[in-house]
Amino acid sequence: MPLILGTLASSVQKLSTAFESIATVTATGTPSTIDLTSIPSTYQHLQLRIFAQQNGQGWYFFVNGDTTNANYATHYLESYADGSGVLTLKASGSTSNTLFMNNSSFTDKSNFPNVWGAIIIDIHDYASTTKYKTMRYFGAWDANSSAAYSSCVSLGSQLWENTSAITSLRFNGSGITNGSTFALYGIKGA
Repeated sequence: MPLILGTLASSVQKLSTAFESIATVTATGTPSTIDLTSIPSTYQHLQLRIFAQQNGQGWYFFVNGDTTNANYATHYLESYADGSGVLTLKASGSTSNTLFMNNSSFTDKSNFPNVWGAIIIDIHDYASTTKYKTMRYFGAWDANSSAAYSSCVSLGSQLWENTSAITSLRFNGSGITNGSTFALYGIKGA
Protein backbone atom coordinates (compact mmCIF):
# COMPACT_ATOMS: atom_id res chain seq x y z
CA MET A 1 0.00 0.00 0.00
CA PRO A 2 2.74 2.59 0.75
CA LEU A 3 4.12 2.07 -2.77
CA ILE A 4 0.74 2.92 -4.32
CA LEU A 5 0.27 6.00 -2.16
CA GLY A 6 3.81 7.11 -2.93
CA THR A 7 3.18 6.68 -6.65
CA LEU A 8 -0.09 8.63 -6.48
CA ALA A 9 1.43 11.40 -4.40
CA SER A 10 4.39 11.82 -6.74
CA SER A 11 2.11 12.13 -9.77
CA VAL A 12 0.17 15.08 -8.32
CA GLN A 13 1.47 18.31 -9.74
CA LYS A 14 1.91 21.17 -7.29
CA LEU A 15 0.50 24.52 -8.27
CA SER A 16 2.85 27.46 -8.15
CA THR A 17 0.93 30.57 -7.14
CA ALA A 18 3.72 32.29 -5.28
CA PHE A 19 3.99 36.04 -5.03
CA GLU A 20 7.40 37.41 -5.97
CA SER A 21 8.53 40.94 -5.23
CA ILE A 22 9.24 42.95 -8.40
CA ALA A 23 9.76 46.45 -6.99
CA THR A 24 8.98 48.68 -4.02
CA VAL A 25 8.91 52.46 -4.22
CA THR A 26 8.71 54.68 -1.13
CA ALA A 27 7.71 58.30 -1.66
CA THR A 28 10.12 60.96 -0.47
CA GLY A 29 8.90 64.51 -0.03
CA THR A 30 5.46 64.92 -1.60
CA PRO A 31 5.87 63.69 -5.17
CA SER A 32 3.07 64.09 -7.69
CA THR A 33 3.95 60.80 -9.42
CA ILE A 34 5.10 57.30 -8.53
CA ASP A 35 6.50 55.20 -11.37
CA LEU A 36 6.95 51.45 -11.60
CA THR A 37 8.86 50.67 -14.79
CA SER A 38 10.52 47.75 -16.59
CA ILE A 39 7.87 45.30 -15.42
CA PRO A 40 8.89 41.82 -16.63
CA SER A 41 6.38 39.72 -18.59
CA THR A 42 7.20 36.50 -16.72
CA TYR A 43 4.13 36.35 -14.46
CA GLN A 44 0.47 35.63 -15.04
CA HIS A 45 -0.89 38.49 -12.92
CA LEU A 46 0.36 41.46 -10.92
CA GLN A 47 -0.61 42.72 -7.49
CA LEU A 48 0.20 46.15 -6.15
CA ARG A 49 0.00 46.77 -2.40
CA ILE A 50 -0.13 50.40 -1.37
CA PHE A 51 0.08 51.96 2.08
CA ALA A 52 -0.38 55.67 1.56
CA GLN A 53 -1.74 59.07 2.45
CA GLN A 54 -2.40 62.05 0.20
CA ASN A 55 -2.43 65.83 0.25
CA GLY A 56 -5.29 66.25 -2.18
CA GLN A 57 -7.98 64.38 -4.01
CA GLY A 58 -7.97 61.42 -6.36
CA TRP A 59 -5.22 59.49 -8.08
CA TYR A 60 -4.85 58.90 -11.76
CA PHE A 61 -3.44 55.59 -12.94
CA PHE A 62 -1.65 55.49 -16.29
CA VAL A 63 -0.54 52.30 -18.03
CA ASN A 64 2.51 52.37 -20.32
CA GLY A 65 2.45 56.18 -20.32
CA ASP A 66 -1.04 56.30 -21.87
CA THR A 67 -2.78 59.42 -20.54
CA THR A 68 -5.69 59.42 -23.02
CA ASN A 69 -9.00 59.37 -21.12
CA ALA A 70 -10.80 57.63 -23.99
CA ASN A 71 -8.61 54.54 -23.49
CA TYR A 72 -9.89 53.87 -19.96
CA ALA A 73 -13.19 52.96 -18.32
CA THR A 74 -13.60 53.12 -14.54
CA HIS A 75 -16.12 52.56 -11.80
CA TYR A 76 -16.03 52.66 -8.02
CA LEU A 77 -18.16 52.19 -4.94
CA GLU A 78 -17.31 53.84 -1.64
CA SER A 79 -18.87 53.88 1.79
CA TYR A 80 -18.04 56.57 4.34
CA ALA A 81 -18.88 56.24 8.03
CA ASP A 82 -18.34 57.77 11.44
CA GLY A 83 -18.37 56.15 14.88
CA SER A 84 -22.13 55.62 14.81
CA GLY A 85 -22.78 54.19 11.34
CA VAL A 86 -22.80 54.68 7.60
CA LEU A 87 -23.12 58.26 6.41
CA THR A 88 -22.74 57.99 2.67
CA LEU A 89 -22.68 55.37 -0.03
CA LYS A 90 -21.45 56.59 -3.39
CA ALA A 91 -21.05 54.89 -6.74
CA SER A 92 -19.78 56.30 -9.99
CA GLY A 93 -18.38 55.26 -13.31
CA SER A 94 -17.08 56.63 -16.56
CA THR A 95 -16.33 55.22 -19.98
CA SER A 96 -13.61 57.80 -20.52
CA ASN A 97 -11.60 58.56 -17.40
CA THR A 98 -8.11 57.89 -16.05
CA LEU A 99 -9.19 58.73 -12.46
CA PHE A 100 -8.76 55.25 -11.03
CA MET A 101 -9.15 55.84 -7.32
CA ASN A 102 -11.38 58.57 -6.02
CA ASN A 103 -10.41 60.77 -3.09
CA SER A 104 -11.81 58.17 -0.70
CA SER A 105 -9.07 55.67 -1.43
CA PHE A 106 -6.52 57.28 0.88
CA THR A 107 -6.86 59.58 3.82
CA ASP A 108 -6.25 63.26 3.28
CA LYS A 109 -3.37 64.33 5.52
CA SER A 110 -4.99 67.70 6.28
CA ASN A 111 -8.04 66.00 7.87
CA PHE A 112 -6.42 62.99 9.56
CA PRO A 113 -2.64 63.53 9.76
CA ASN A 114 -1.88 60.21 11.48
CA VAL A 115 -4.15 57.92 9.47
CA TRP A 116 -3.00 55.98 6.41
CA GLY A 117 -4.96 53.91 3.91
CA ALA A 118 -4.21 50.46 2.52
CA ILE A 119 -5.14 49.38 -0.99
CA ILE A 120 -4.60 46.19 -2.97
CA ILE A 121 -4.77 46.38 -6.77
CA ASP A 122 -4.95 43.22 -8.89
CA ILE A 123 -3.97 43.41 -12.56
CA HIS A 124 -5.07 40.34 -14.47
CA ASP A 125 -3.29 38.88 -17.51
CA TYR A 126 -1.10 41.98 -17.73
CA ALA A 127 1.31 40.41 -20.26
CA SER A 128 -1.38 39.30 -22.71
CA THR A 129 -1.27 40.87 -26.15
CA THR A 130 -4.73 39.67 -27.20
CA LYS A 131 -7.08 41.35 -24.72
CA TYR A 132 -7.76 44.57 -22.85
CA LYS A 133 -6.39 44.82 -19.29
CA THR A 134 -8.57 44.85 -16.18
CA MET A 135 -7.42 46.27 -12.84
CA ARG A 136 -9.46 46.07 -9.65
CA TYR A 137 -8.84 47.51 -6.23
CA PHE A 138 -10.04 47.25 -2.67
CA GLY A 139 -9.02 49.75 -0.02
CA ALA A 140 -9.89 51.07 3.40
CA TRP A 141 -8.89 53.45 6.16
CA ASP A 142 -10.31 54.24 9.58
CA ALA A 143 -9.54 57.23 11.81
CA ASN A 144 -11.28 55.68 14.84
CA SER A 145 -13.16 58.91 15.28
CA SER A 146 -16.71 60.12 15.72
CA ALA A 147 -16.06 62.87 13.18
CA ALA A 148 -18.05 62.79 9.96
CA TYR A 149 -16.40 60.87 7.15
CA SER A 150 -13.78 59.39 9.48
CA SER A 151 -13.58 55.98 7.81
CA CYS A 152 -14.03 54.61 4.33
CA VAL A 153 -14.14 51.36 2.41
CA SER A 154 -13.81 51.58 -1.36
CA LEU A 155 -13.60 49.24 -4.30
CA GLY A 156 -13.42 49.78 -7.99
CA SER A 157 -12.04 48.71 -11.32
CA GLN A 158 -10.45 50.14 -14.39
CA LEU A 159 -10.27 48.81 -17.93
CA TRP A 160 -7.36 49.84 -20.12
CA GLU A 161 -8.63 49.45 -23.66
CA ASN A 162 -5.37 48.33 -25.22
CA THR A 163 -3.95 44.89 -26.03
CA SER A 164 -0.31 45.78 -25.36
CA ALA A 165 1.46 44.02 -22.50
CA ILE A 166 1.81 46.22 -19.43
CA THR A 167 5.42 47.26 -18.87
CA SER A 168 5.00 50.37 -16.69
CA LEU A 169 2.54 51.91 -14.25
CA ARG A 170 2.28 55.51 -13.10
CA PHE A 171 0.30 56.96 -10.23
CA ASN A 172 -0.32 60.65 -10.62
CA GLY A 173 -1.80 62.31 -7.57
CA SER A 174 -1.92 65.61 -5.83
CA GLY A 175 0.68 65.32 -3.12
CA ILE A 176 1.50 61.73 -2.33
CA THR A 177 2.66 61.85 1.30
CA ASN A 178 6.26 61.20 2.29
CA GLY A 179 6.67 57.55 3.34
CA SER A 180 3.85 56.16 1.18
CA THR A 181 4.89 52.75 -0.17
CA PHE A 182 4.02 51.02 -3.44
CA ALA A 183 5.02 47.33 -3.56
CA LEU A 184 4.58 45.46 -6.85
CA TYR A 185 4.39 41.66 -6.88
CA GLY A 186 4.26 39.14 -9.69
CA ILE A 187 1.92 36.17 -9.34
CA LYS A 188 2.96 32.95 -11.03
CA GLY A 189 0.34 30.99 -12.89
CA ALA A 190 -0.70 27.37 -12.39
